Amino acid sequence: MKFLIDENLPPRLAAWLNARGHQAIHVGECGLLGAGDGAVAASAAREGRIIVTQDADFEHPIVGVRALRLGLGNASTAALIAWLAPRLDTALARFESGETVVVLEA
Repeated sequence: MKFLIDENLPPRLAAWLNARGHQAIHVGECGLLGAGDGAVAASAAREGRIIVTQDADFEHPIVGVRALRLGLGNASTAALIAWLAPRLDTALARFESGETVVVLEA
């Protein structure tokens, strides 16, 4: 799957997803650092990417946009990845079944 990692998450998350066979990019790598939610959503929709964020702004469906909100709170990158690893396949299955917004809570 293709992901766009929001600025409230570490760039290393994109590298971790890429190492697992996905196509992930952080907003900082594509000129969207500091951009508003509308610009991030437009880019994700245009490129068919799922926005990965900790921001609840993407919890409400936006036409053409899929979002994965990680409800973990503040955590180190290592802790974030360790928390997400056993939950990622379930989240992806939910997207494949047609959900457009998936929220994972701690």
